[in-house]
Amino acid sequence: MKKLIFYSLLSIVWLVSCKKDYVPENIKHLESDISQKGEKQYLDSLYSLYNDVIEDTILDKNSKMEILDHGSKFFMDYNKGYSSNLIIYSLRKYPDSDNKNRIKSLIEIYKLSGNKELAEIGESLFLEKYPEEKQQNGKKTSDNNSNKIDFKVNLTDYSKKVFNSLETTGKYDLVNAKKFINAVSLYAYINPNNENTVSYLYNAAQMSQMVGMNKRAIDIYDWILDDYPTNDKVSNALFMKGFLLDSELKNYSEAKKCYEEFLVRFPESPLVNDVKNSLKYLGMSDEEVLEKLENASH
Repeated sequence: MKKLIFYSLLSIVWLVSCKKDYVPENIKHLESDISQKGEKQYLDSLYSLYNDVIEDTILDKNSKMEILDHGSKFFMDYNKGYSSNLIIYSLRKYPDSDNKNRIKSLIEIYKLSGNKELAEIGESLFLEKYPEEKQQNGKKTSDNNSNKIDFKVNLTDYSKKVFNSLETTGKYDLVNAKKFINAVSLYAYINPNNENTVSYLYNAAQMSQMVGMNKRAIDIYDWILDDYPTNDKVSNALFMKGFLLDSELKNYSEAKKCYEEFLVRFPESPLVNDVKNSLKYLGMSDEEVLEKLENASH
């Protein structure tokens, strides 16, 4: 406990005083204890310190990215989930940076974690974005198409399997639904500014919603809302987020915020009447809505 208090004090001092020291001392100390003394019980505390870096508003972009890159490399040996989270934060927060090595590291994590299929999709997308990487040691590979995967065909295949399972078992195929969602997420990490990215993300949110992964659906709707605020899909994403919060998660206060924001931002949308009705009947059961409609008709 005393050690954790010490690290917390170091964190406070660093946030106040440090301007260009890329990796703060509190992180270095804790990493040393983990790597040299085997004190792996502090991994969660270390990850929390990296989250402090993410939340810090003083650090400049380059310093923050340098620290997060350091963290992702350190966690590769201890917790690949933490490592990928730090990489993904940088990819999403700074899409216009030179992210080639971060993408390569993320794909490597998928390989090491046993997700060969997703890693192969990532490698194909990576080579499409960085065709110069097809050259190895200054020589072209014997077959430049050896790593080529048709991304759209893959998504279609996953989608068909999801629905085919519904016909044969009465249930959606969650395995292929997750493959669809993860493939789209990876596409967006690698190609954040591609013209197809938001449409793919919206489809992934719809897939998540369809198979009952409602919190994942909301996360992806938020991804669209936060990272692509001027895209045509934003109005639909905001409405669907409100609908999920309302009908599935029963979080009526947050649903109300979404609906009200929608009416302010998109007063000309064809969905306006649906949103107004959703607000009108917010929190009511189907029976209560039906009763209210019947009373209004008399």
